Amino acid sequence: EGGPAAGEHTSAAYPRPTPSERDGVRRWESGEGTAVIAVEARPGPCTTGGRSYPDQVKVYLSGRMLEGCGGQEIVQGRAG
Repeated sequence: EGGPAAGEHTSAAYPRPTPSERDGVRRWESGEGTAVIAVEARPGPCTTGGRSYPDQVKVYLSGRMLEGCGGQEIVQGRAG
């Protein structure tokens, strides 16, 4: 009650902050109170679904942590 109906998507917009960097880890944090999102990007190879990316990423939102890959996809064999 008072929340979205089953299967209904909700969205939120956060101001885009400038990242801070410590020990090679970039961190973005935006929001206030209980509506805070934080993203950490650590350099290092990350592969998912057969695709490779330059960063390992963690996203923190509403007490949950999600992990994945980030940055521009690394395409093997592409001439630069």
